[in-house]
Amino acid sequence: MEWSWRRRLRATPAEPWDADAELQASDFPTLRELAERWRDDAAEMRSWLAELTDDAVVAPWEGERPGGPALWVFLIHVVEHGITELSDAAVLLRRVGRPTGSLTFLDFIDPVPPKTDDA
Repeated sequence: MEWSWRRRLRATPAEPWDADAELQASDFPTLRELAERWRDDAAEMRSWLAELTDDAVVAPWEGERPGGPALWVFLIHVVEHGITELSDAAVLLRRVGRPTGSLTFLDFIDPVPPKTDDA
């Protein structure tokens, strides 16, 4: 989702990221290949975000709807959608007996691991 929105917001031609170009499980036969894709995608996202100026973030996005909301609105959408996807993945993992542990943002950024009952 981040991948397609980033391309859309950067005005990349739609064919490589539109609905017909959804990622397929068969594209990632191993966990290693999937992890590499995620790492590459995360690096590309960080690079693009680092290039954005304050003016670009607050300016109306002139993509598909000229004069539409500012770029920051779409960036918030990407974050919120990612939270939804994380929640969906956690539910699926729990349904197959794979507890996820804490997935909160504060736990993610905290350098000290949370205490457990057996500690």
